Amino acid sequence: MKKFFLFLLFTVLLPSLSFSYEETFLGPIFEYKKDENSKVYAFRPLFYYEANYELKYRSLDIIYPLIGYQEDNQQSQFQAFFSMIRYKNFNDYDNLQEKNFSIFPILDVSWSGKEDNNYFSLFPIYGNLKDKYTKDEIKYFLFPLYLKTIKKNSSNTHFLWPFIAKTEGKYTSGFKLWPLFGYSNKVDQQRLEVIKESKFFLWPFYSYKKDMSKGLDLEEKVYFPIYLTSSSTVHQSKTFLWPFFNVYTDKVRNQTTYNMPWPLVQYKKGVNIKSKRFFPFYSYVKSKNVEKGFFLWPVYKYKNEILSTDYFKTKSFLLFIYKQDTYYDLRDNTIS
Repeated sequence: MKKFFLFLLFTVLLPSLSFSYEETFLGPIFEYKKDENSKVYAFRPLFYYEANYELKYRSLDIIYPLIGYQEDNQQSQFQAFFSMIRYKNFNDYDNLQEKNFSIFPILDVSWSGKEDNNYFSLFPIYGNLKDKYTKDEIKYFLFPLYLKTIKKNSSNTHFLWPFIAKTEGKYTSGFKLWPLFGYSNKVDQQRLEVIKESKFFLWPFYSYKKDMSKGLDLEEKVYFPIYLTSSSTVHQSKTFLWPFFNVYTDKVRNQTTYNMPWPLVQYKKGVNIKSKRFFPFYSYVKSKNVEKGFFLWPVYKYKNEILSTDYFKTKSFLLFIYKQDTYYDLRDNTIS
């Protein structure tokens, strides 16, 4: 073992040579690989080193993912403890350095040659983050006392998050005093028509949502838990005494499912499918290529399936006490 570590240390320090060599020991645990443009040294799971001279890339992992380091001709990066501690040094196209250090979720600092890219965050005391967590800018003070997020042309300001919030923007507006009431609207940039709308009173007992931004014409109404309805160009759903009684229509597949009450009694009908379930006494499902069901679950289950020219039959008794699988070749009517 001592010789192996000396061999690793010696070969790492050697300059690249014009030959190709590869060796492994104990399966994938020890690995040594080297050619004119790259080299790899590994003692898994403790150590892994990789270098590519042509791409000017180097990578080192120690007890992955506890400690890792990567560098190339544009950036270098160090991370530890499952990436909770990170340091990154990046050279942009103007050859200006941008550095970032973070200890998630407490500290996050960035400084660079461009002052607009600098930010600082010491959670939950104070923070002014930029281009983080899908937002253009995040500001907070004594979170959850004050929080403000900015993205494109809109901003959300929160006081005592998540209870009080206000949305402002060129095409959006909204206000929330949760759980008493709240509303939000979004206007189409070209037609200046409302394409997204939502509101609630005494959440979760009443809420309304309408979304026409994705071409689905989605509309939802909730009078929880008495009555819930949802409709779009691809579906229609009505629920009474959630979650027990429901009628769901899949407009794309032309199928309708009745749950009366869920999950005990279910009936489904439509194109290429028919299904009945009275759990745990009886179930029957038939589609284009599959027929399956059970009696007194889990006493007896069966499944018949056609896959191309193959026909499979499966029967089981008390799940794993007894099971029979039969295969038919439909081309020559043979059984196996």
